[in-house]
Amino acid sequence: MLAEREAFLMKQPELSERQLVFLDESAISTTLHHAYGRAPAGERVTLYAPTYGARRTLVGAVAVDGRRALAVLDEGLRITSFQAYVRDLLAPMLRPGDVVVMDNLRIHKNPDAVAAIEATGASVVFQPRYSPEFNAIEHCWSWIKHHLRGLGCRAIDQLVSHAKQQWQKITPKLCQSWARGCGYAVG
Repeated sequence: MLAEREAFLMKQPELSERQLVFLDESAISTTLHHAYGRAPAGERVTLYAPTYGARRTLVGAVAVDGRRALAVLDEGLRITSFQAYVRDLLAPMLRPGDVVVMDNLRIHKNPDAVAAIEATGASVVFQPRYSPEFNAIEHCWSWIKHHLRGLGCRAIDQLVSHAKQQWQKITPKLCQSWARGCGYAVG
């Protein structure tokens, strides 16, 4: 695993010169809440947070020039839903020369999905195993979830709506800062 990380770090400067597109999935749930709070001196913070809640899966891609494609799934990511996401949402947004950076999830390595990406003239680079710090969309999901935690929303439809609103607020400047935070020389 260490050798994979070192090889990726050696390749990172050449990737930085290309149009990077970062893809990954995340989940949101009505159980999202802040893990801390404030109360008057001597009083405890109390917060209702359900143990179980409705969940949705977000599949998204951001590039150094801004957001690319977002899908909200009612269930976990499956091969068929990933293929549909790539074919119907991501591929139309890709340009020749784009480099799609994904983790090593088996679903991501699906030959049909990879072929759909490569048919656009883009290429695929898989991150080393257990290395989310090389994928800028991890910062994106963190940014969106930080906002959602502050809402304390317990209705899944409202939570999804707020997640989509946050997605629309993503700017190229934000994406570039996330990519720089992952070690890519951009912008």
